[in-house]
Amino acid sequence: MNGKRSDPVESLPEPLTEREQEILVCLADELSNQEIANKLYLAAQTVRWYSSQLYAKLGVSNRHEAVERAQELGLLREEASPAPIITGKHNLPTQATPFVGRQHELVELTTILAPGGMGKTRLALEVARLQIGRYADGAIFVPQA
Repeated sequence: MNGKRSDPVESLPEPLTEREQEILVCLADELSNQEIANKLYLAAQTVRWYSSQLYAKLGVSNRHEAVERAQELGLLREEASPAPIITGKHNLPTQATPFVGRQHELVELTTILAPGGMGKTRLALEVARLQIGRYADGAIFVPQA
C-alpha cells in the first residue's frame, strides 16, 4: 500500500446506514443520547443501540473515537447536517417526523420537477391514467396553471 486511504465505504467492514450516519452527525455535534433521541424521534435506548453498531463498524469504543475515526474516513460531510429551512409561499402541512430514507428518489423527483416545459404534466397524466381503478374515488386531474 502507498499510505493513501481508500474510499471510506471500502474502509468499513459494513457501510453505515442512513440512521447511523444521522446518529454520527449528532455525536459530532456533541449531543447527549437524550438530545439525539429527541431530535431524531427515537428512544434513548435505541440511540445507545445505534451508537454501539457505529462503534463496531468504525472499530472504536466510544463516541469521541467514533467522531475522530469518522473524520479520518471523511464520513462527516457538510451536507450530512440538517437540511436548511426553506422559505417561500406554501400550504404544506408540518410533518411530525423527520424525512428519512429515499434520498435517491427525492433527488430524482426534484430533478424531474426543476425545468419548465419538460412534459411533467404529461407524465403526471400518464401515471394517473395507470392508477384508474386502483382507488375508490378514481383519479382526478387538478391543473396547477
